[in-house]
Order: sequence, then C-alpha cells, then structure tokens
Amino acid sequence: MKLNPYFDFNGNAEEAVLFYASVFDVKPDIMRFGDAPDHDPTLAAHPEYRSKILHAHILVDGTSLMFSDVPPGYAYAVGNNLTLNLTTNDRDKLERWFARLSEGANVVTPLSATFWSPAYGYLIDRFGNGWMFNLEAPAEGQS
Repeated sequence: MKLNPYFDFNGNAEEAVLFYASVFDVKPDIMRFGDAPDHDPTLAAHPEYRSKILHAHILVDGTSLMFSDVPPGYAYAVGNNLTLNLTTNDRDKLERWFARLSEGANVVTPLSATFWSPAYGYLIDRFGNGWMFNLEAPAEGQS
C-alpha cells in the first residue's frame, strides 16, 4: 500500500508543480484536463480548463507528491486542498477500507472504473479529510 499527499490548487497547479520539481531537482509528469480520454462534459463548458492540470506527479526520494487544479463546480479553499491518496493492488482491502471510511462520510465519487484505475473513489471522511482510493492496474502481461 502507498499513501501519498495529493495537493489541489485553484488554477495554479502548474506553477506549484514546476516550483516543487525545481526545489527537489526532479522532472514532473503532467497530464492536462484536455488530455483525458473520457473528457468530463462539465469541462467542455469551461474550455479554459483544457490546459489546466488534471494530474501531475513528482517523485521525491521514493515519495510521490501529486497535484491537480480543482475543476469548475468543486469547492476550493486553503485548508481543504490536501487529500490523502491511498493506492493498493488489493481490491478486497481497497473496498473494505473505502466502506469503513464511508461511514458518516460524504462519498463524492463511489468506487468505479476509470481510464487510470480499475477502481477509483473519493470521499470526505466524517472529520472533513479527503481520501482518494486507487486500485493499481496490473502491469501489462499480468492479470
């Protein structure tokens, strides 16, 4: 299991990613909203977001730091812009943990398949903390 911080930004994620990458002397991986294969129709109404950051990642001494711009229609405020991203290759654990953290939570995105994961979900737990759940896709050639 991996547990990584996921930072949200209000339109300036690219600036932050490039800054942090320069601080830690690493190269960022960046995906823009316009690069997503199943582009969200909400974003079609906001073409300026096509160039914003859907997901960016830097690796700092073995720890992943992840970044995204908050899309239109989602709340952003300093203080709620850090989420824990839990990634595992064990579907049973992922589903069990998601179900347990869902108690008293606001389930924003139920566990479901996406283009990047066989199972992804997002919730805000009963204490106000954001959690992303990702099932690692098997490597090519594995099932």
